[in-house]
Amino acid sequence: MVRTVEPKQAARIDRYDPQELLRLHHQMVLIRRFEETVNEMYTRAKIGGYCHLNIGEEGAIVGSISALEQRDYQGVEVYTRKCIALYEAEARKQQARLSDFAPKEEATNYWALNDVGTAYFVLGQALTAQGRTAEAAQAHQTVIEQFEFAQAWDPQGWFWKVAVASRGELNKLRARGSP
Repeated sequence: MVRTVEPKQAARIDRYDPQELLRLHHQMVLIRRFEETVNEMYTRAKIGGYCHLNIGEEGAIVGSISALEQRDYQGVEVYTRKCIALYEAEARKQQARLSDFAPKEEATNYWALNDVGTAYFVLGQALTAQGRTAEAAQAHQTVIEQFEFAQAWDPQGWFWKVAVASRGELNKLRARGSP
């Protein structure tokens, strides 16, 4: 079973210098302002299709990236588990509606599936880095079995298939003698 990390074990604010905290705050404000502008444009029909906003989740976004950059794997674990806890039920519904990967132009409509599948993948990576290979294998297996059609956006302009990547990570773990 994948263990739960209590919030008190999360990334602690006293680990950061004041300049770093100011930088993180600036990033959160920037994301919030961007999201508010997108919402305004969407409500004025300036953006077509479906629009998923992350207003209120700026801390999770900035915190998870900061934790990854600092190799704060407990922090990564807290943020990924928060995403999973918030959106796993919707991700399961979205997965159930698919029989194959959503095409690129529709992939963002499956935001919960993509977010949760990616969160399990990142969790698996953080667990592997900590030597918790049995739990890492379970996280990757969860992607393969329950979130098979999750996709993650790459800034280079394409979606990668999270289950395919998890299968590769699981094979690496097995080759090293892990479960």
